[in-house]
Amino acid sequence: MESSGALAFWNIIVASVVAIVLMTVFSYVVGRLRKKEFTEPVLLNDLLRRIKLQSNADKFRHPAGWIIHYIVGLIFVIGYHLLWTREVIALTLISGAILGAVCGLIGIVGWHTTLSIHPNPPPIHLKEYYVQLFFAHVIFGLSAAASYLVI
Repeated sequence: MESSGALAFWNIIVASVVAIVLMTVFSYVVGRLRKKEFTEPVLLNDLLRRIKLQSNADKFRHPAGWIIHYIVGLIFVIGYHLLWTREVIALTLISGAILGAVCGLIGIVGWHTTLSIHPNPPPIHLKEYYVQLFFAHVIFGLSAAASYLVI
């Protein structure tokens, strides 16, 4: 039992890291192509900087946004893990894409709420960001499922 717990732990960690990295790369590439900032950790750092919770340090390198981004991704993958291991939903690439889409909608609601209540939000073209964010989460879900299937 203990080894299966350790295996589950490492499955969750590996799937989280793979999914978050691929999602973030997608957001970065789309942002670069559109000449806009879509990288989630960078935007999180900008939100924190604008309410003086962090210094004017480099938005890209400050760890706070990255830590928040990875924690949220880890929470999503833990949810996927529970659904897959309890056989609520089959572990397939399609289920990964569906779970990613659901998390994309959750992410859009979360970002919209945060930006709406923030006293000084960064200028973001919301419709374009939300479309990108949705597809970034689909990639996240696909990547998490693929990681599980490979492991």
